Amino acid sequence: MGALRLALAVLTTLSVPVSAQHRTAPASVGGTAAPAAPVAPVPAGLPAQLRLGAPAPVAVSPILTTPASVRALPVATLGRNAAPLAASASLTLAPSAVSKAALAGPAPEWTVQRTPAPAPGEPIDTRATLRNLATDVSGTGAADPALDKGFDGTGPAPKSDITTDKPAEPPPGRPAVKSFDQARMLDLTRRLLTRPAVRKFLRQTFREELTITPEMRKRYRLPKDFGEIKEISESQFMHVLQHTPRMHDRLDEFLSQISALSEDSPGYEEASKAWAAEFREILKEEGLRERFKILNDPLRAYRLEWPDGRPGYTAAQVFVNHKSIQNGRSIPPSDLKKVVMDFIDGARRELLLNVFDFDLLDVADRLVARAEAGVRVTVGIDKNTAARRPEVQRVVERLQGHPNLTVVLVDSVALNHQKLIVSDPDDPEHARALFSSGNLTQSCIGPEGDLPDVADRPDYSVPNANHIVTLDGYMVAQVVAHNLRKTLEMGLRGDEYPLGGAFKIFGPKPEGAAEAPFILLTFSPKGGLGDINRDITRRVLLESPGPIRLMQFAASSAELEAAIAQRAKQDLATGKAFDFKAIGDGSMAVRDWSTLLWLSGWEFFQDETTKRYYRLKSALLKRILGAERFEAFQKAIRVAPKPYRVQHFTGPDGQSREVSAKLHHKVMISGLLAVLGTSFNFSENANKNQEQFLLTNDPLLVGAISAAFDGMYELSTTSVSEAVERRNEFWQGGGDKDDLTVGDQYKHDDEQAKRRRRKRRGKPQA
Repeated sequence: MGALRLALAVLTTLSVPVSAQHRTAPASVGGTAAPAAPVAPVPAGLPAQLRLGAPAPVAVSPILTTPASVRALPVATLGRNAAPLAASASLTLAPSAVSKAALAGPAPEWTVQRTPAPAPGEPIDTRATLRNLATDVSGTGAADPALDKGFDGTGPAPKSDITTDKPAEPPPGRPAVKSFDQARMLDLTRRLLTRPAVRKFLRQTFREELTITPEMRKRYRLPKDFGEIKEISESQFMHVLQHTPRMHDRLDEFLSQISALSEDSPGYEEASKAWAAEFREILKEEGLRERFKILNDPLRAYRLEWPDGRPGYTAAQVFVNHKSIQNGRSIPPSDLKKVVMDFIDGARRELLLNVFDFDLLDVADRLVARAEAGVRVTVGIDKNTAARRPEVQRVVERLQGHPNLTVVLVDSVALNHQKLIVSDPDDPEHARALFSSGNLTQSCIGPEGDLPDVADRPDYSVPNANHIVTLDGYMVAQVVAHNLRKTLEMGLRGDEYPLGGAFKIFGPKPEGAAEAPFILLTFSPKGGLGDINRDITRRVLLESPGPIRLMQFAASSAELEAAIAQRAKQDLATGKAFDFKAIGDGSMAVRDWSTLLWLSGWEFFQDETTKRYYRLKSALLKRILGAERFEAFQKAIRVAPKPYRVQHFTGPDGQSREVSAKLHHKVMISGLLAVLGTSFNFSENANKNQEQFLLTNDPLLVGAISAAFDGMYELSTTSVSEAVERRNEFWQGGGDKDDLTVGDQYKHDDEQAKRRRRKRRGKPQA
């Protein structure tokens, strides 16, 4: 039996496409070409998937645009070549060689060197703001144990898992047999866990391992009605699949047999017992059961890795459509529409795209062109948005009628709110992913704003403040495509989605660094343990010390509010400054459900005769910080500057047109961690929507979004407190609207958050 299992493991592992590699940037640094690595010989008889002989220049992120920036923090990816596959039972792959030609000397920790400002549209060199971010944080990014406390502050929680996650080690003397065929494993996960009967069976089978203990419930701050036994998450199932490649074909049999039986059919109970026994046997392998239990924690994510240790993503870039500030220098905005069109133009085999809103006909034409070139194109658009907006209907009509192009009007339980594109996800050489905070609309990413047809546009005709993250890499693209296929191909809605957990993917490791940077991806509905704000956002704030920066379109999460208050307590208790700054959208930040309004010590009240903002009787942050610190805290919570409000433009014809722009980012920075490239507003509603959520400690990404925050913060001179006082004065003078009023196309509400606010009794006091 042991020989049979070994043979199955060898055969399974030999089917893994280990030669897969990512699309790479030009092999040069500061104009100096990096020599190609030698071609590794290909053992005779190996399948095509294992041929590792393609030439591979070292890939350097295009963000490293000058020799000075490379000297400041050199980053190189592993080459494509690897040593021949070892013909042994352990199937060990020698690591790929790292070319030294691309590295221009040692990398001082968090050292920043000045570089010339990039030309308009070029990617930002993102390291300059890291010195500020690292004020109270060690260079390793590890959490300060003194700050790692439970939510209620009654005692210490276990040590932070955000930056210290380690993979399970195989028992001594026993070869690790693992599958790295992520595409196959994601396919099995998708086909199995989207079936309610299978989820129920697995929950019963792994009951002990899925138990949420009182300690875990307290640590994750799970609600009392959260079941003692949770669902198996995609993260956990992927872990089991990776460590049991011999089971992959058996799971196809399991799916066929279980799907053919109903719970009341004669053979169901017998088949269930047999399969349960086989699955329970899997967890007896040393190390597998404990790691499975650890993955109940959404921040101990499943790691998508290559067998030879090469990066899971490369060429990280951030594009921002407003001014950024890096090291005191102003960096001009990028054209986000061009970024999207260039991304689409690069697709060779397949494009999967899902957005809430889409009115750009020229972007639709690019999709049609790719379809006519033979690329399979699938486009998802929120069904209700398409029905409501004639401009979106015109896009749908433009896209329909092409054999290679499928339009899916996504009928979501809430909002189909993603802004997500993946290109060639099954092509290891060219797979890429694009994460956007903005929709494919003129108002979101069109550089002209709401007046594209006006030659002499006023300076307030700008697009919504947004950003885009692009990453090259097969691992990233596989995770994104896996999520999009559940929506666009399987048509899942609401609770039909399985529990997601989270996925962790590592980038290029800087020379001298202890670990490679990572991105952590999860998706709603049912991301993390079902509540991304509770399971991830809150814990990032509590377990990652350092300055906090928020740049938010619509924030209303109770978890976010409580975590900020707790961080203030923790920082003051340890003698550290509570360094908090925030920018909100001019209209959304002053809504009655707004987190930024509450943090600023205000609430909104309206009835038949009264419309007014009142100071909270007892502002929590004022009690924590004291009056003097709270006054400074209020001034640091700001609304976006005047271009991001409603304006009125009168053209040569004398007709007045409304022009508006919004601060549309969904960004959070805490110490050396950042949430960006995300469609997920930190709101009560977002967990019900289709959303993408990206957390990272990658200095390139964190630095870029920090520069974007600094650029917007410098322009934002009005605090939330000043804005609501001005509104009170305006209303008292008989006015009904002011220049913070939002246009109808941006209506957004959060009834759950409003109900939470209204638990107070009676009319508030001035």
